[in-house]
Amino acid sequence: MATDSTNEFDLGPLSWVQGEIDQALTRMDALVRTGYTPALYWRGVIYADQKDRGKAMLDLKYFLGVEHSGPDVESARSILTSLGVDPDAAGTPIP
Repeated sequence: MATDSTNEFDLGPLSWVQGEIDQALTRMDALVRTGYTPALYWRGVIYADQKDRGKAMLDLKYFLGVEHSGPDVESARSILTSLGVDPDAAGTPIP
């Protein structure tokens, strides 16, 4: 008798991960509101990891509009490229 293995997968031990991500995003939101631009980069990274392309793009494009050099800038450009977004395109969003 065949069994459906998708019903046997236990998400219980992984449920804490979403709570941790939500807490991190809440902290990043507070930092962004105070004008701490590196928080835009890190929030964009979290969104990209969660496959939320739109939010990742907005944060990373705005970050690139404020910051112009450094390792986070190169990383942001690389992430945008991996999302299919031209990091040099006009139209940097404003939060």
